[in-house]
Amino acid sequence: MDKISLVRILIIGIAGTLASAVILGYEWWTTKEYLNEQNRVINILYDQFQEKRNSTSSSAPIVSDLPPVTPEPVGSSNGGAEPVAEPEPEPAFPVVNETGFPLTIPDGFKISLFNNESLGPIRFMAFSPDGILFVSMPSPTGLYSGLKSGGKIFALPDKNKDGKADEVKTVLSGLDNLPHGIAFYNNYLYIAEEDKIARYKYLNNSEVGEREVIVDDLADAGDHVSRTIGFSASGKMYVSVGSSCNVCEETDSRRAVISEYNPDGSGFRIFATGLRNAVGFVFHPVTGEIWATENGRDELGDDLPPDEINIIRENNNYGWPYCYGKKIPDPAYNNPGRCSATQASTYDMQAHSASLGLRFWRGDLLVAYHGSWNRTEPTGYKVVRLDVEGDKIIGEQDFVSGWLRPDGSKLGRPVDVIVDDSGAIYVSDDKTGLIYRVSEIK
Repeated sequence: MDKISLVRILIIGIAGTLASAVILGYEWWTTKEYLNEQNRVINILYDQFQEKRNSTSSSAPIVSDLPPVTPEPVGSSNGGAEPVAEPEPEPAFPVVNETGFPLTIPDGFKISLFNNESLGPIRFMAFSPDGILFVSMPSPTGLYSGLKSGGKIFALPDKNKDGKADEVKTVLSGLDNLPHGIAFYNNYLYIAEEDKIARYKYLNNSEVGEREVIVDDLADAGDHVSRTIGFSASGKMYVSVGSSCNVCEETDSRRAVISEYNPDGSGFRIFATGLRNAVGFVFHPVTGEIWATENGRDELGDDLPPDEINIIRENNNYGWPYCYGKKIPDPAYNNPGRCSATQASTYDMQAHSASLGLRFWRGDLLVAYHGSWNRTEPTGYKVVRLDVEGDKIIGEQDFVSGWLRPDGSKLGRPVDVIVDDSGAIYVSDDKTGLIYRVSEIK
């Protein structure tokens, strides 16, 4: 081999060695820079977390907003084991609470106030054909205050769909016998008062026509004064009337029942019996059957009898006053034979929860627990989600809670639940006079 060839080989070898060194040096530098960047981001996130933990107040919106860190791939040209950063876990869905109350909701949801000022002791809600939320206020001092005059119906339009009521309109005022249940059907607004049902032609944009009383002989007076109204898909009108007492044998067959009417008030018949106080009822979106809450009697202790969910079927008897729950004889009568012909409850809830309004949502039931008034340890004061499978309820979990504080104080009392076309949930509260709106964060 001549000298020129040898020199050429040496130059090529040196060039190859230098190229390999450059490549390895670059990979080492990029890996180091990437890891340094990861450490810098982690330090920033940690500082943000510490700052939030030290500065966030209970009344401010609570938001989880830590950004994800996406690692870049780190290659290896020589097949050796190079350090590879683990992907950061996806951040949990945020929870946003804009109410100023210490409320707890599921991950991925936001809760806010639909109206900013109290409307008074509001109760049941309905959406008008043009999408406006209506709510009843039976009395300015509360449903069971003794004052039966001064009832109102409010409308809360949200024309720009920003999740806030644009205004509060008083649609009807001066109603003198506890307007409670409300419903829209065939372009009429229906209102269930303690002793009657009236309807008003709905003219759109929160305006109504003249009053027309279509039922004037509902059973009145007694312990339970709320009346709830709803319409099936077939166009029948249903009205719930509670018992006159805590536990007794009624002399008026129109009490402790759900009755059926035609939309014009004709065709009265008793649909189901043995319902001490089925304040809330709703129609299953598939079967069309009525699902109703039932408030159990008092004076059997803190844990008996349970509140109930019942599927209301024609001509069925649901037990009161002789039995409760799963056909358990009431000690006031202690007559098991009376229970043999009654229907067992679909689902039993904690006694004295005072379950009121309910709605189907995503196949499950949302139920408002108004809260106990005479239990040793208070219970309820929340909205729960009941896991529905077919005609059974197989589980229960809190959906909105926090109105009942650890010291036993109560910040609110949820009454009714309703869902708009977008899937947002509205909860009325007759203690604060507010309507809460719960929506999914997208």
